[in-house]
Order: sequence, then structure tokens, then C-alpha cells
Amino acid sequence: MLSNLSNKNISLLVITGCGLFIIVFLGIFRPFEVEFRSIWSLIIYGFITITSCFFYFYLIPLLIDKESFILEDGCTKHLPLDFANIITIGIGNFLFAGYIEHTCTITWKWFWRYQFYTASIGAILSVVLYWVVKSIKLKQQLKEVESINQKLQQQLVLVKTKETFVFESETRNEKLIIQSNDLICIKAEGNYSMFYYFEGDKTNSKLLRLSLKYAETIVEANTSFSRSHRSYIINCTKIVKINSIGSNYQLWVQGLQEPLPASRQNIADLKRNIEKTI
Repeated sequence: MLSNLSNKNISLLVITGCGLFIIVFLGIFRPFEVEFRSIWSLIIYGFITITSCFFYFYLIPLLIDKESFILEDGCTKHLPLDFANIITIGIGNFLFAGYIEHTCTITWKWFWRYQFYTASIGAILSVVLYWVVKSIKLKQQLKEVESINQKLQQQLVLVKTKETFVFESETRNEKLIIQSNDLICIKAEGNYSMFYYFEGDKTNSKLLRLSLKYAETIVEANTSFSRSHRSYIINCTKIVKINSIGSNYQLWVQGLQEPLPASRQNIADLKRNIEKTI
């Protein structure tokens, strides 16, 4: 659950909350008949939890490209971090209890017992965290969507300087020449790209053997265009409304009947480009 955190402030808040939860939970319920010498014992168990979580879910993402941790749907693909964190906390608890508190003996039996204790309490904590983090992120996402929609409402409908785009297929036998304000979006279709654009009052589409990555090099200098998803480049001036759907977003666009997807990791750039069009 912790590995789904991306915002630094949320990460620090939840990591600290984990330690406090451990202190309160152990102090009140005293699960598995675990012995404590004093209140300082509880504080140290909480500190072990905070230290391990801080390392795995705050320092590591800072040192490694965060994009490598996130799938397109916003979920983590490094769930082994959760497992490693539980093991580390269990080892820390075991060593503290055995060498400092002397409430257990340094044997494999007690080692695995403390791993079981840690995993069991961690399961309870994960359920609590799931609802807390989900609530925080949902509020953030709804606030962000509301902000973007307000920007869209302020967007002026002006005749802007036209820019001509020329998209030529890799085989050089077909091309699309189009004005920037007529282009709605570009969708990846394997080794091809599907172009959606206005032609008069109608929406047309054209498929070219051209990668989305190459198409992006043609439009990237124009701030009206932004990558909203790994499969889409969109004209921000054509966005009518943005909705929050689960951990991702939906874009309602002029000329299209169905909404387009927007991923969490692309929404910040999309928002900046929308603001530039106002």
C-alpha cells in the first residue's frame, strides 16, 4: 500500500502515521502477548517502523527514476518493496527485543515468530492505510480536476496564429498536411498513428505508418499539444472537460464522441499546457 504513494508530503505524513499507529496499537492491544519494558520500548518499535518505511518509500524513489515505479494505470509495479519493508521491520523488532530488551531469545524460532508478528500487524495497518491514502488522493485528484476545468472555462475562443504540420509516412508515399488548430489528437496504433482532425464541420481521421514518438517531435514546439497518455497526443485547446476516474482521468474533447484517457503522470504537463492556451 505504501508503495502507491507518489506525493512527497503525503509519503512523509503517512510514514509518520505508521509509526504512531504501531505505538498506539501495541500499547493498547498488546498483541501476541509481546512484552514491553517501558513506554520507550513502544517508541523504539514505532521508530523502527518509521525508519524502514522512510528508506523504502521515500529515499529509494528519490534516488531512482520514479517513472520506473509506476504503471500506466497509476499502480506500483514494485510491490517487492512492501515485502522487503515488512522483512526489515521484522528483523529490527527481533534484534531490539533479543539484544536490547531481552524479551526473547536469539533463535530461529523467535526470528520467524517476530516476522509473523510484524506481517500480521502490517496487514491490519495496510487496511487502515488503504482507506486513508485513497481518501487523501481522491480529494487531491478532485481538487486538481476542478482547477483544470476552471481553466478550461476561462479559455478564450480566439483565432490564433496557424501553424502548418506536415506528417509524412515512413514509406514517403502518403502524407497529411494540416493546420494546428484543426488537429484534435493523435493516437498510437502499433507502428502507425491515427490522426483525428476537423475538416470543415466534420471530424475525419487518417492512418499513417508513422510512430507516435516521431509525430510528437513535429508538434512538441507548439505548446497547445501535450502527451496525455502513452498512446495519445492531444490538442489542449480542444479539451472541453476533465473527469476523475479511479486513479486516472478522462478528457472530453471537441469533435470526439468518446472520452480520451489521461494518466496520472501526464496530468501535470497537460495542466501547464492548458494554462498556456488561456
